[in-house]
Amino acid sequence: MSEKSHKHILKTTGIIGGSQVITIAVGILRTKFVAILLGPAGFGLVGLFQSIIELIRSITSFGIDFSAVRDIAESTAEEDRKKITRTYAVVYRLTLITGLLGAFVAIVFAPVFSHFTFGDTSYSFMVGLLSVSLVADAIVGGKSALIQGMMQISKIAKVKILLSVLSLVVAVPLYYFFRLDAVVPVIILNSLMSLLLFSLYAEKIDFRAVRISLKEVFREGFGMIRLGFYTEFVTFLSMLTMYIVKVFLTGKGGVEYVGYFQAAWSFSMTYLGAVLTAMSTDFFPRLSSVNKDSEKVRGMVNDQTEMVLFLAGPIIIGMLTFMPLVIRIFYSGEFTQTVNILQWQMMGDFLKVLSWPIGMILLAKNISRTFILVEVTWLLLFLCGIYAGWDLFGLDVTGISFFVSHLIYFCVLVVVVRKSVMFRYNAGTLRFIFLYSSIAVLAFLNGVLLEGALRYVLGTGLTVLVSVISLYFLNKYVDLAGFIRKKLGLPE
Repeated sequence: MSEKSHKHILKTTGIIGGSQVITIAVGILRTKFVAILLGPAGFGLVGLFQSIIELIRSITSFGIDFSAVRDIAESTAEEDRKKITRTYAVVYRLTLITGLLGAFVAIVFAPVFSHFTFGDTSYSFMVGLLSVSLVADAIVGGKSALIQGMMQISKIAKVKILLSVLSLVVAVPLYYFFRLDAVVPVIILNSLMSLLLFSLYAEKIDFRAVRISLKEVFREGFGMIRLGFYTEFVTFLSMLTMYIVKVFLTGKGGVEYVGYFQAAWSFSMTYLGAVLTAMSTDFFPRLSSVNKDSEKVRGMVNDQTEMVLFLAGPIIIGMLTFMPLVIRIFYSGEFTQTVNILQWQMMGDFLKVLSWPIGMILLAKNISRTFILVEVTWLLLFLCGIYAGWDLFGLDVTGISFFVSHLIYFCVLVVVVRKSVMFRYNAGTLRFIFLYSSIAVLAFLNGVLLEGALRYVLGTGLTVLVSVISLYFLNKYVDLAGFIRKKLGLPE
């Protein structure tokens, strides 16, 4: 077990995670206002428009923003400033081209998306307006890749904080005065504000502009396009799956059903996803920089798995315990149907955080085809599970299918990385996986089978237990007390 590696993970997670805490706090306020002002139908409408954007982006972006991080990180590790500069010149032009391609698709096929999503073409104009977001988001992806690849993590943290605050200030008044008519304008303004902030911080990085022809852009960017194509193909399938699920739910129960599902999904992705976002910002570039050394990769992934359990474990157990209260506080009493979905989804998320570090191995080592096959397995299981189980479980099947598909996905992924790159968990990591899995199962059963005071008493006990375990091992491996004192500037 590498003490230095654990300290680095905690440090970078602390930088991004600290910004995520502020971002989440602001997001809670924003979500509460949106829940009150728009209700489940409004949440559903937001989710449908976001699915359209994500689907188009996944078709046209070729994953340049993701694959570029790998190239820039390798150049940064080699301290090759000239190579970094040229790589970014290629990335910037590619993202601009893909952004314009996305805008073209949104405008030309707006009636098609409107018809399949809403049942008629009345939303065609609003779908066409999303082209602005597609261009802005594409350029942001390139600038974010530069900052992330050069491992200037604090800049990304600052941008996230500023963007969350600006989003709250802009969105709430617009939703208050214009209600559902403000959904698309808010999406566009968020994209433009993100572009402004990332542009300001990317410009602070000292490198010279490079003249490069369009032919050179495609020749030198072919490797990024190839890797990005594989990862973005998976993203496309994922976005297509989400789009199909939301359209399916609209047909079964209207946009309100989509709202319940979207609330569960957003809650999970926002509050638990904060841990993964904080870690992935640093983890993938570091893993990519040592991707040719299998022993270092193995050690790094084991360390990362332990840290994600220490940090995400208490969050998951706490959510499983207090889910009914949390939904009522963060959303409103109209979203009670979200609770059952989230109970199952949180168990799926536990498996997701376990799968995430080992899944990164395939990307860092550029084993793209295997990565696609594994991801497609999960998507098909999730989608088929919803269709097959709807008559038996109703809306709750979205959470049940999420859990079952992630259970199978994790098992498949473990076998795949063992056979393809000879990765295996060490004994210490396996003990942590078993310990945290056992507590998660107990918390789930407590939340599903018990009600009232007994549920909260037992759940609180489990939450305290897992929190104490996490704090003990964090302090053991990284001297957590000393780390906090240093961050706060307190004396020894």
